[in-house]
Amino acid sequence: MQTPLLTLTLCTIMSDIAVSLLEAIDAKLTTETATSGTLEDVNSFFVMFTASDLPPDYGTVLPLIIVRMGQVTSETVSNCGRYMLKQYPVRFSVFTEDSGDKEDKSAADILDLIETAFFAQRFSLSQWVDVTSKDYSQASIAPQSGEWSGSCEMIMTHVNTDVRSV
Repeated sequence: MQTPLLTLTLCTIMSDIAVSLLEAIDAKLTTETATSGTLEDVNSFFVMFTASDLPPDYGTVLPLIIVRMGQVTSETVSNCGRYMLKQYPVRFSVFTEDSGDKEDKSAADILDLIETAFFAQRFSLSQWVDVTSKDYSQASIAPQSGEWSGSCEMIMTHVNTDVRSV
């Protein structure tokens, strides 16, 4: 009987990981975009913590990566108590050119490098992470719609168990 009590005690300290996850991605992007990093060809990136955040002078230095959290969904699971299995979709958007301009690296190449840099990176925050979608046909994203071309997106979904309800 000691083991279930110990498990319950350890699990109750876990909580929502969205902000921590974005902070960890921001730190990794800082490392990966530095000289000799996997993403050294990326000139700027911005991690959006809320929908109202906009990067300062966004689009002036391309290629650009914008990272934002999608809608977090959860599923109630009951197994010796109740807990929530939460999915955190992190969207990586890549922009490589203004309308009519051309860059040496294509958005698709950079997106593949992002996948390589972040593949299986759980940051000790989630139980697992999957690439749930890649879209090489994105023309632009709101609110930047119509200003950039040469863009694509990837969603990496982190899954975590939130047991605060136990």
